[in-house]
This record gives sequence, C-alpha cells and structure tokens, in this order.
Amino acid sequence: MKITNEYNRLQMGIVKVAETRTKVGEMSIELEKKKILVLQLQKECEDFLNKIVEQKKSASDRERVCLFVFIDFL
Repeated sequence: MKITNEYNRLQMGIVKVAETRTKVGEMSIELEKKKILVLQLQKECEDFLNKIVEQKKSASDRERVCLFVFIDFL
C-alpha cells in the first residue's frame, strides 16, 4: 500500500513536470513573438522621436528668423 501511494505520487509529479514543460514551451514561443513586436514598436517610437526633434529644430529655426527680421525692422 505504501509503495502504491509513493508510485502514484511520483506519477503525478511526472505528469506535472510534463505539463509544466509544455507550458514553458508555449510561453517561449509567445515570448519570441512579443520580442519581435517590441522591437517593431521600439523602432516606431525612435522614428517618431526623431521626427519630433526635427520639427522642434525647424520651429526653433523659424522662430530665430522671425526674431532677426523683427529686430532688423526696428
């Protein structure tokens, strides 16, 4: 009886290990997909940031030109 209980307990442990291995495999696949998505979104963010920096520089340049024109006008 004791051996049967130990056997059943070990069998359940083996089943749990197999289930966990399957879940880890599924999670690894999902992780790889998420990594690709994160890289794509990171690239988009960098592109948007660069665009914002360019627009801010352009606006600053236009502001300086307007200021110089105004000073020359005075």
